[in-house]
Parts: sequence; structure tokens; C-alpha cells
Amino acid sequence: MVGIIVPYIPAPFAALAAWLFVQGGVGFYLFFMLGLALAAFIARQLSRASESSRQQAQQLDRLEKLGRALLNAPPDGSKLAEILKEHIRGMFLSREAVIWLSPDQYLVKQPPETDEGALKLAWQWLVQQKEPAAFNSKELLPWRQDKETHQPVVIAPVVDAESPQAIGGIYLALGGPVGWERKALQGLLPTLQTLAAQISTALHQARVYQETLAYQKTMQELAFARKVQTSFLPEM
Repeated sequence: MVGIIVPYIPAPFAALAAWLFVQGGVGFYLFFMLGLALAAFIARQLSRASESSRQQAQQLDRLEKLGRALLNAPPDGSKLAEILKEHIRGMFLSREAVIWLSPDQYLVKQPPETDEGALKLAWQWLVQQKEPAAFNSKELLPWRQDKETHQPVVIAPVVDAESPQAIGGIYLALGGPVGWERKALQGLLPTLQTLAAQISTALHQARVYQETLAYQKTMQELAFARKVQTSFLPEM
């Protein structure tokens, strides 16, 4: 039915345009067509703005849920990778999503067959950065010297909570029905920064927890050693 109906949809509009041309002349016809083009342009911009707002609302909701999940997770960070995989899946329209802790250690790698050679090049570039970055499909990726086409990419370092050093990174190759222009990609960077900050905080909490456990164990061993030494002293 679609194949039969679609070819006839423009017919009424073509007839209307022809009637306007006959009745009003070239000037009125051009004015009408310009109005149609302007209305189509405004509708397109409104559609993009609406989709962008919907995505931002969805990302904020996902970030809030991620924050709650991290607060309720074990403090040793044992569930961090599992939580990130669960929440990042629907946060962005991404074809590839990677979160590193080192060139060979991944918290998230979706899909699993993502090219590791390309990811290592991206990691080497990322650990030298302090701010997130966005690249549309026409821009050259700084960690690649070839000019092959690629998906739009947003990338951000995960910076240590106590120093400016990058201890990890986030890489997203985007897809979906959205036209990823430069402005749309830049709009994702605040969400990416918030996500990186949440990961950094979770890693810092896990490190402090491990250090606290190690300190408590050391103090217990010292107390036991003191008790043993005291037992050898003669009673007064």
C-alpha cells in the first residue's frame, strides 16, 4: 500500500502550485514556494531541538540513576564495571562505547569486537588531554593520520580525584538517526564530563576503602605483635 500511495502524495501539492502560478503569476508563485521552504526549515530546526531536549532529559535521568547505583554499590568498586555496562547502554546513541582504566583494562567495551588497535591509539592521545573533545565524521581524528571516514566521536579523560592526571577515559562512536553536527556533539560534552567525574569519584572511593582496610590490617598485626611480646615479659 505504501508503494502505491507514496508516488501520488506530491500530486495535490503540484496541482496547487500550478494553480497559484496561473492565478497569481511568477511573483506570487515564488513567494508561496519561499514560504514553504521557510516553514520546512523551521519545522526541521524545531524537530532537531525537540530531539536534542529529549536526549538531554534521558541522559540526565540515566546519570541520576547511575549516581544512585554507585552510592548503593559495594565501596570496594567490585561492581563498578557491571553498573556502568548497565547504565551507559541507553545513555547515548552510541555504536561503540568504551571506558578504560589502562590501555588493556576495560570497564566497558561494547561491542566486544571493537578494534583494540584503534582503541590503544585513542588511549595514547587521550591520557595527554585535560578536557573532553568531539569530532564529527568530516574531521580528522588526532590519533589517526589516515583520512578514512568514521562515525562521529566524543571522547573524555577520567581525571584522578586528587591530581590532574588522567587515570582512564571514555570513548563513544555515535550512530542513530540524529544528524551529528558540531553543535550537537558539543552538547554531549557536559554529560560526558559528569559521567567521567562519577567514575573518578567511584575509583577514588574504592582506593580509599582499600587503603583503609590495609591500614586496619596493619594496626591489628601490630597490636597482635605487641600482645605476643608482652606475654614474654615477666609478671611484676
